[in-house]
Amino acid sequence: IELLVTSTADSYDGAEITLDALEVMPGPGAITLDVAFPAGFKINPLAPSRFEWSSSAIAAIDPSANQSITGPTFPLDVTTTFIEGEGTVQADLWLVYCEADQESICLFDRTRINLPLKVTGDTTSTIAPIDYEIILPDLS
Repeated sequence: IELLVTSTADSYDGAEITLDALEVMPGPGAITLDVAFPAGFKINPLAPSRFEWSSSAIAAIDPSANQSITGPTFPLDVTTTFIEGEGTVQADLWLVYCEADQESICLFDRTRINLPLKVTGDTTSTIAPIDYEIILPDLS
């Protein structure tokens, strides 16, 4: 059996979802990532999960947000300065999660989340929430 994997700088091979657009006000704020795990599962407290953030010209995301975290807790707050205009924040997640009772079965979730934002003085919100629910894959 031969496995052929091709990769380019533009390629992405995980799941991708786009959330409903949100409005936030310009200035200091945060993106808050909350992850819900399937019933009976939790984040792996011993394995690193990875988070990579990017944005068009509407958000200056703290560079330290791009990191691997062992046993992250949610919600995860990402310091951001929002800049007036419209665009998209992108979060690439690589999450390692396991059965809550026995950590003998662990799974990986790789997802790209796109959050369209309108940064405007017409709102008072300084938080851009991202709620993501992991769906348990068919293990049969």
